[in-house]
Amino acid sequence: MSLSCTELGRMKEIKDTHFSRDEKDSSDLIFYACGNHSLKGGMSYGPVVRNYYVIHFVSAGKGTLHIRNQVFEVHAGQAFLLPAQVPHYYEADQEDPWQYSWVSFLGLHASTYFQMLQNACPNAFLIPNLNVGWYATAIENMIQNYSDDFSGFFRTNALISQVLGQLFEELKIQKKPDTHEDKMAEIRYFIDMNIGKNLKVSEIAETFGYHPNYLSRSFAAQYGLSPKQYITQRKLQKAEKMIKGSTDSISFIALSLGFPDESSFSRAYKKYYGYSPAALRM
Repeated sequence: MSLSCTELGRMKEIKDTHFSRDEKDSSDLIFYACGNHSLKGGMSYGPVVRNYYVIHFVSAGKGTLHIRNQVFEVHAGQAFLLPAQVPHYYEADQEDPWQYSWVSFLGLHASTYFQMLQNACPNAFLIPNLNVGWYATAIENMIQNYSDDFSGFFRTNALISQVLGQLFEELKIQKKPDTHEDKMAEIRYFIDMNIGKNLKVSEIAETFGYHPNYLSRSFAAQYGLSPKQYITQRKLQKAEKMIKGSTDSISFIALSLGFPDESSFSRAYKKYYGYSPAALRM
């Protein structure tokens, strides 16, 4: 385990020093750090460029954020957003310094979610009028109940989802209407998730509100295969992996993939690959 928890004066922090490095290129969203800090007057950070995304929630005090040649006054009840790869500098007020909590994260879709937050703000870096107490409590609870093991890894990553979920709710960020391409992708995903069933194009079309002929034309235009061809391809590709990677009988594999019997499966398999499924085990 390589998550660490530190407490320095009036700053407390949990930081992932291993998992995010290993998983950042394959995970949708992954925790990097969270913490809270009661700053001294005039305390500053930067200028700096980070490789991850940070959100600060200000519970008390005020200060300034310098980013993209702009200066923002940030006070209690607000949050400020720090995108990855963008230089920034921030400083607590001399007389009334900040108390804030923060979370940071990275991952394949981190930039997409962060951009959605920025698009929902009056400007790209400052979120006004938040229930910052909710975020401060969630982060403090995480710090207090933190454990340096796999449970800590999963709990900290759950925290990122909870924080983003609360932000998206407060900012009323809605999913964009599906495009035609999105609907075809949804149908392909439906097929992938139900590949073990006896799928029929007519039933899929009815499920998604399309005429079977229209669905077949649209699906083929996007993916180069008709739905029927795609179903067959995915079943047989799955079958090949199961035959190579298990000791299950060929008849069991055939039935588990929605074929009525072993003989119909073997015919389809030989037509697709040019050899019988039994040949894989010789």
